[in-house]
Amino acid sequence: MRPPLLTKREFEILEFLAVGATREEIAHHLKISPETVKLHAKNIFRKFDITSYRDGAAEIQKFITAYGDNGMGYQLFHTSVEVSIIVNEARTQADWTIESTGYVVRGEVTELSLMFVDDNIISDVILNGQPAKLDDGAEMLLHFRVPLAKPIAQGETLVRQSRFVETARAGQKISDVTYASGTPTENLKITLTAFGNVTPLTCKSLLGIRQVAVRDLPNATVQQIENTVEIAISDPQMDQMFVIT
Repeated sequence: MRPPLLTKREFEILEFLAVGATREEIAHHLKISPETVKLHAKNIFRKFDITSYRDGAAEIQKFITAYGDNGMGYQLFHTSVEVSIIVNEARTQADWTIESTGYVVRGEVTELSLMFVDDNIISDVILNGQPAKLDDGAEMLLHFRVPLAKPIAQGETLVRQSRFVETARAGQKISDVTYASGTPTENLKITLTAFGNVTPLTCKSLLGIRQVAVRDLPNATVQQIENTVEIAISDPQMDQMFVIT
């Protein structure tokens, strides 16, 4: 299901419910009445389309992991993400385009950002038509940002188009391309075109230490026509990586 929009108070109460706190314990901690806690809980369950915490425990834990105060810090939900990668014949350069549509689940979004592992050379980063600035304070990761003229509030739609160039370091080639799903996503599509010799491309999914062929995932399809491979994944897991070699 798509994540619901909760008020600040509902977020607080949901996180207490997730650790097994009773209505009285929540009321004492938040300095509100047990009846007020009950009312908020009822509204939370309605938004998750459940009748009790037990009915939606798995979905709620997933939600808290993504958006909770002690979770992964995500703010957005992507209803669709389309990734296009074109690799040149020499396998020294890849041109990327990432188009995503979604909405703000929590807080407000004040900037567009894109992060990379400091591996190959990343240049010409454009976010929604604006050149992105590299965050000099980032360590290990390359973090590019573009501030928004107007913040995007909870529940509002966010459409983002990212373009950048990935270049292999001197004397090296791009042996594979990797995309990490990151932000919770409903539908993900990755299309890679590799010029040069047409060979079957291998598509792997990495989640933690677990590695499987994308073809073996129940929520994914893979199709290759000549030098283009297309992967479609529904509901990819957070921080799931897809590698095409």
